[in-house]
Amino acid sequence: GALARLRWARGDREGFASSFDRALLAAPREIPLWRAYIETLLRAELYEQALGVIARGRAAARAHPTFDPAESIARAELGEAAPAFALFDRIGPLRNIATTVHYVRLLIRNARIEEASRIAEQRARQDATHQLWPYVSIGWRLLGDHRWEWLEGDPRFIGVYDIADQL
Repeated sequence: GALARLRWARGDREGFASSFDRALLAAPREIPLWRAYIETLLRAELYEQALGVIARGRAAARAHPTFDPAESIARAELGEAAPAFALFDRIGPLRNIATTVHYVRLLIRNARIEEASRIAEQRARQDATHQLWPYVSIGWRLLGDHRWEWLEGDPRFIGVYDIADQL
């Protein structure tokens, strides 16, 4: 994973994940390798490629709980709502914050604001990474809940600062 991220950062958009392909040739049933490969593609927002790797992973390593959440994320981000919702339903309760974020995004994009807001608000309290708070705010704003002002509206947090003399 680290090598792929380094290659990506250096601008290698085509071969950045080739080390995964080589490793999987030697160990095609290693779920941690498939998981790392898929997560790398999802982080890079290469959802079509991720779906291809997920299909290869299922063929090589059989059914495993790693593949459904990854596919649900890829399909959700590609705008394939029906298959994404079906996969999320099959997964059951979401335990992973990153997967929850993508589910909430899917709900918002499909005008299921109340549900998205409820889930984001419930899970934000357990989210040490603070990834869900923007979606809490979006939900509150779309629902006309004035708590968004508590979250974002404090003028002490907003300002213009001229730092030209410090550069």
